[in-house]
Amino acid sequence: MAGRVLLAVASGAALALAFPPFDLVPLAFLGVAGLLVALRDVRAYLRLILGFLFGMAFFGLLLMWVRRAGLHGYVSLVAAESLFPASFAWAVGPTLGRRPLRSSIGASALWVLVMEGARTWVPFGGFPWGSIGGPFVGTSLAVVAPLGGGIAVAWLAAYISAVAASARVGELRWSALAALGALVAVGLGLPFLSGISRGEELRVVIVQGNVPLPPAPASPERTAEVLADHAV
Repeated sequence: MAGRVLLAVASGAALALAFPPFDLVPLAFLGVAGLLVALRDVRAYLRLILGFLFGMAFFGLLLMWVRRAGLHGYVSLVAAESLFPASFAWAVGPTLGRRPLRSSIGASALWVLVMEGARTWVPFGGFPWGSIGGPFVGTSLAVVAPLGGGIAVAWLAAYISAVAASARVGELRWSALAALGALVAVGLGLPFLSGISRGEELRVVIVQGNVPLPPAPASPERTAEVLADHAV
């Protein structure tokens, strides 16, 4: 069990290193694949623990900047967000025992549902920071973005990771074929997307105004002040 704990924590850290300021993008594949390997053939309550530890390592590194707002808030946020990978790990168990292709599709779909979907909506409007599709902006995986935005990119990244995690000696051939198919599709850039009209290129400027401190309850006056800070 100690080896699985170490693998889950290392996988969470690896996924965090795929994001800025580190930008070690290939580690995103290793992070998700490593977690799935750690969860294989493990009871549900242990998967829950491993998923939570993965989340603590991932969000702990990813959200280091939140410490400026206070240590208690940082720890609370990291722990709360870690409940999502814990939920994913608990729920993904039944898919891991299937054939590689089915396992990969099921695991990647569940990743998108929990880590990219539910985490974006709950609680209190969600906290989508750390979407797995983020590191792949500007890479060949982003070619599927016109089909489904960041969710599509996240699914493809999770799918490739799950394929790698599902490979076993007796099933290596089928896993390799599934992975090859995904990588070839990405490498070719899904040519049919070239026919999608992207319109005229438009340059925009985004301004984020400072919010007055110390924090205060919402009021019409405060809302007007924040709006004025953002007006161009």
